[in-house]
Amino acid sequence: MPSQRFANTFTANQVIQNILAGSQFEFVGVPSRVQVYVVTDVVNTISAEITFGQELQIPASNVSTATAAGQGPVVPDDILIDDFAAPGDRIVIRLTEIAGGVANVARSLVVITPVG
Repeated sequence: MPSQRFANTFTANQVIQNILAGSQFEFVGVPSRVQVYVVTDVVNTISAEITFGQELQIPASNVSTATAAGQGPVVPDDILIDDFAAPGDRIVIRLTEIAGGVANVARSLVVITPVG
């Protein structure tokens, strides 16, 4: 069950097109369950959009606020998506700073579990 953690620092209106870009887990090799958790330190400042292949899993949506500054996502409370990806699907997790000037950090956990 591979997993990867990310901490992305944002400036005003910054967009990270795919936090998995360049990762060995960006493309799914076998049918897999994919779980994505994301939190931010400041309320209503980061939105996430997630796609598996050509399928939109979640449109741009605000992420949860961490229970304590600097804390990563709490499993299972901070889950954004829990779904299945097919072999060859590219996992895209796009994060956007939406508060217009609030410096912030988004912390993410991506868990990929092969099935079948």
